[in-house]
Amino acid sequence: MIKMNVLIFPCNIESASAFVEHAQSLGANVIYASSIETQEQRHQVHHLPYVNTPEFADAFLDLINTHEIAYVYAAHDVVLQYLHRLKNEPSFSKKFMICNDYQHKVYQAKYEEALQFGTDVIAEQGKKPGLLSVEKYAHLYMQFNAVPGQSDNAKLKSLIQLFIQVEQGDVVEIGSYWGRSAYALGFLANQHGIGTTISVDPWDVISNDSQGEGTEVVNEASRLIDWDLVFRGFIVNVSGLNNINYIRKPSDDAVYAYQQAGAQGSLTTLELGTTPLSGTIALLHIDGNHMYEQVKRDIDRWLPHVKPGGWVLVDDYDWSFGDGPKKAGDELLNHARVSEYFFASDTLFIRL
Repeated sequence: MIKMNVLIFPCNIESASAFVEHAQSLGANVIYASSIETQEQRHQVHHLPYVNTPEFADAFLDLINTHEIAYVYAAHDVVLQYLHRLKNEPSFSKKFMICNDYQHKVYQAKYEEALQFGTDVIAEQGKKPGLLSVEKYAHLYMQFNAVPGQSDNAKLKSLIQLFIQVEQGDVVEIGSYWGRSAYALGFLANQHGIGTTISVDPWDVISNDSQGEGTEVVNEASRLIDWDLVFRGFIVNVSGLNNINYIRKPSDDAVYAYQQAGAQGSLTTLELGTTPLSGTIALLHIDGNHMYEQVKRDIDRWLPHVKPGGWVLVDDYDWSFGDGPKKAGDELLNHARVSEYFFASDTLFIRL
């Protein structure tokens, strides 16, 4: 089978890397070119003159003829504009396809989408006091979606709605992965003056090795992950917030570390420094190991630290790989402390 040849020009722009991975995954042969000197050593980089020089057209034509290039990806608007003009010239004998849009259009679409999210949030909430601005919700939307994870935008909207009424105290999340929901919790807790967000996660394969009966495919996937790298990624993703910290322990052990830190009034880690703690939880987000026995233990061990009027969120209450969170969540609904609850975006929201 003949491989499709794709030219990346200029190849020194970071935004082209995602396209390169996608093209290679489809079996394309990627060819790199640049008009500036590059230190790239992983592959050969062909030199092309700048597009605003008389030499460019001939050099470009020679390159695509020599390598039988059918497609060109240009992540630079000036270069792209010139290639469109060149492609439409009748005298330009070699035909090629341009396989991307202008970068400014790509960026505009992202910001328009984020701003629309912020606009929709405010429209859906009416004139409730405590709402943030459209731009702040747009910022949260972009940062939230930049972090890997399974939480979706429906869950983000539910958290936004919830934080308008969350009381002051600590926000504790059990199970953080790369930190997508942790960033949302930390950002909203900071903006609403709630308090510190603590992420509880061992970031190890042992704690994720068994999620309960019938979850073999989930267990197998967890064994492929470099959990130390995920932990470092979590630190990168939340480092822009000054009200977030972590306890890198299994939930069963982390509760004692939280108690001790709460008694001291603060938690200190090497990466995120010292953050204050109230010692009482205003919102508990349970998203750790989904085995029924573990979800139940998470609830039993952490619930005493949730203040009256506080919230408990059982993530993946409607989970396609098992019923551990649902069984434990349903049992919690019968607890005497429960005052109200609702279900949204696969999560059970309970107020004590």
